[in-house]
Amino acid sequence: MNDPAGDERPYIETRDLSLTTREGPVYAQVDLSFRRGRLAAVVGRSGSGRSALLLTLAGRMRGWTGSCRVAGYDAAAQAAELRDRSSLARIGNLVDLEPRLTVAESVTERALIDAMPLPRAGERFEVACAALGGLDLPRRTLVGDLSSLDRTLLTVALATLRPAELVVLDDAQRGLDAEQLGRLMTGLVGLVEAGTCVVVSVLEEAVLPGASDRHRLERPPAETSPEPATAAVEESR
Repeated sequence: MNDPAGDERPYIETRDLSLTTREGPVYAQVDLSFRRGRLAAVVGRSGSGRSALLLTLAGRMRGWTGSCRVAGYDAAAQAAELRDRSSLARIGNLVDLEPRLTVAESVTERALIDAMPLPRAGERFEVACAALGGLDLPRRTLVGDLSSLDRTLLTVALATLRPAELVVLDDAQRGLDAEQLGRLMTGLVGLVEAGTCVVVSVLEEAVLPGASDRHRLERPPAETSPEPATAAVEESR
């Protein structure tokens, strides 16, 4: 798992990765290669399967076919190990912040979910906030009162409380204007440079910094499968 910085070998690599449910194909024949030490992104419009692909890369989706290796782990045979080494910041409506909690309560909640001692979780939270560009959030502020940018950065910082090497953030552009999105990307690059691998999903490549790896995901054509797979999402963050 501890590849040296600058290693050009793929940190995440998939070949012919596909997922089909009874409703039809979700994503199909995905061949991608993301390197360690660079912000990675899945680019695609709504309905292209971005959320499902991120869940697959984090070891939390079942029913797919093909090959998927993350940090040397086979995502099919070693899904439990991969889940232990990855963390979900935000995935669609499945994983997101509770607006009625304060920032401090959100840290406590995530620490409990990830079975992290609160003092250690607080230390890791502070380190992540620094890496994200000096994020400074009043602890008594309700999450629902934060700006869209601060909420997004908070979701990412919370995802680092567990000792995870990979953090995934779905729909990075949600609720952000161009300036805020630029600040988010700068923060994510800072987190990557501090040693955390980050994969995001975005609508357009233009919003990504130059030093990033990206894969464009197209909506798969509708087709009939005689025995469609049954997809399932693992519950752990």
